[in-house]
Amino acid sequence: MGAVAARVALTGVAAILVAVLTSFSATASASSSGTASASGSSIKNRFSALCVGVGSKTKNSTPVIQWRCNKASDELWDWVSTTDSHGRRAFFLRNNYSKKCIGVASSLKDGAGAIQYTCNGAVDEKWWYKDGAIVNVYSGKCLGVASSRNAGQQLIQWPCYRDARDEKWRR
Repeated sequence: MGAVAARVALTGVAAILVAVLTSFSATASASSSGTASASGSSIKNRFSALCVGVGSKTKNSTPVIQWRCNKASDELWDWVSTTDSHGRRAFFLRNNYSKKCIGVASSLKDGAGAIQYTCNGAVDEKWWYKDGAIVNVYSGKCLGVASSRNAGQQLIQWPCYRDARDEKWRR
């Protein structure tokens, strides 16, 4: 390889390295600050007309609740694309404020409360979205509000019922 070609290749590698490091730095800064970014969308329950939030909390195991929709950063969620163990499309639901994911603490129990936890790729943090239902990949149960219209109600997982409006969501 000639000197000019080597210099061109090195310049290309350097540009890629700078882009990667800049991207990493911006991501790390946003994750550690816990501040809102412009991304994310509300998740609104069709039964209660309330939105999913975390009450501006950032700690692990904080209950995920429903609350009056006000477009606060703790009510905005990023649908981060992933796959289940069979290669089907699934999502991590990552909170815009806390940068933590919704999970069910690896529970298979009916009524297990949804919590936020540091996103670590665990199967109980993966969700399918189908026909308005948010279904946990690990348990196969739907995210719901226990037929409650009360602000502050913790979200739970429950067996999926096709006509259960408290298990239907708008994103």
